[in-house]
Amino acid sequence: MQREQQMETSLQFNPNIKEIHNNLLAKLINGYVGHNENSDTYVSWKLQFRNYCDLPTQQNGSVLDNVYYLEKVGLLSVGKYDVLKKIFSEDKEALSEIERVSNVIEIIDPSTIGPTDSNVYMVEIRIKVKNGCPTLEELLAGILSDFICKLDYAYFSSILGDFHTLSLLHATTICQRIMDGIEKSEKYKNFATILSETKSALKKYISFHSSDAEKSSKIIVRQFLNLFDRMKKKYCVQKWRVDWKEYTVIFVEFKNAFDFKTCLESASLKKETRSTFENIFSHFNDVRLYAPYVEIREVELQNK
Repeated sequence: MQREQQMETSLQFNPNIKEIHNNLLAKLINGYVGHNENSDTYVSWKLQFRNYCDLPTQQNGSVLDNVYYLEKVGLLSVGKYDVLKKIFSEDKEALSEIERVSNVIEIIDPSTIGPTDSNVYMVEIRIKVKNGCPTLEELLAGILSDFICKLDYAYFSSILGDFHTLSLLHATTICQRIMDGIEKSEKYKNFATILSETKSALKKYISFHSSDAEKSSKIIVRQFLNLFDRMKKKYCVQKWRVDWKEYTVIFVEFKNAFDFKTCLESASLKKETRSTFENIFSHFNDVRLYAPYVEIREVELQNK
């Protein structure tokens, strides 16, 4: 059982297999369902999805939100596509694509293309606040988590159409260029939309106590992007996600032991993370939170 859990975690964070998985989801969402709520494919998705979740928030949410839900409850994961096959049972082309990707993942030997259960290099960055406000912190963590997840999906979706350009960039870099006016929003509409949605989610809360919610939301997004961009360039982080477990935690993955050890022992990363979240907290709420205490710990795979 422990071996199975370890292999599942390894697959989930294997950059190559995860990329194949994300490419499939992006293609299904954008190519076979679409975003027109009145289209037959969109209505069909919602009707089929109702068999797995009838929560109003999910029924009124986007297809991407529905996919997040399926992954969260364990009905959908890398190589686990039974639910997708049932949802797309009437779409032969979509089924063919799902089968193709399933076969590719089945053929791939994880031990030859990425980290195995003995060498998955992951750490978690814990951001704790003394006498903090858990409700406030969890709300913020949720917004930032959605932001990162949507950026990853947008990146894998876009790279299918423009591999040459996007293989040289990262999602955080693209967003920074859009915010700086270097890249036009029309060129990267999906990234621009995610930026707009994230700022709107932040403004919705910040506006209760601040007359300049627009400025504060931009500062928070930029601070967050800057931190993750530095993680990518300075510490060679390959994958990341934000979560909440009584405190904000950022899980990050590395390709090799050297980068992993550098991050684990880095005092500068702790300082950068502390400074970033102190700034973010100060713009998110009028309750002045203490500067966070940051811990960087190795992820024990068997506990994942």
